[in-house]
Amino acid sequence: MAALVNILFWLGIVGLVDGSLGLLFLEKWQKMAGTWDIRKVALIEVGAAWAVLILHYLLKFGFGY
Repeated sequence: MAALVNILFWLGIVGLVDGSLGLLFLEKWQKMAGTWDIRKVALIEVGAAWAVLILHYLLKFGFGY
């Protein structure tokens, strides 16, 4: 279980970095992607990364009981 919690933490961090780079270079990625809405994809990725980090902390520290 401890390995899963550590993996969730690093997946969340990598997702946040990747999503922020997607938003940072939005115009460049949009030119390469064509019709895809890169802003929406990056925001979904950042939201999923936050959800993974929240799950990590809930599994590691419990629900506050």
